[in-house]
Amino acid sequence: MRQLPKITQHERYLIRHALGFGHGIRFAFRNYFNTDGSGADFEDWQSLVDRGLAIRWIAHGCPGFVFAASEAAARAAKEKTEGFDEDVMRHFRRVEGRLKRSEVAA
Repeated sequence: MRQLPKITQHERYLIRHALGFGHGIRFAFRNYFNTDGSGADFEDWQSLVDRGLAIRWIAHGCPGFVFAASEAAARAAKEKTEGFDEDVMRHFRRVEGRLKRSEVAA
């Protein structure tokens, strides 16, 4: 198994929030985080993007930016007893596809 990426405590918090973990939720049911483009949340998400652990886009109808975690980042952030539902796993595949396309373009 591949080694999990190193993430900060705040990045872990952001990824877990994006996945919907917490408050007794043991299976991630989403993978997105919206921020207005300023402050520590944006900076930490952008750091994840720069390291190939997340993607970013502008969502129509939403202010600011939307981020989604890669599967590797999500696995680094989750607890051992938590998992991902099938919709989230499909979303991870779309995220990985965008990350690979951005590597080719770079």
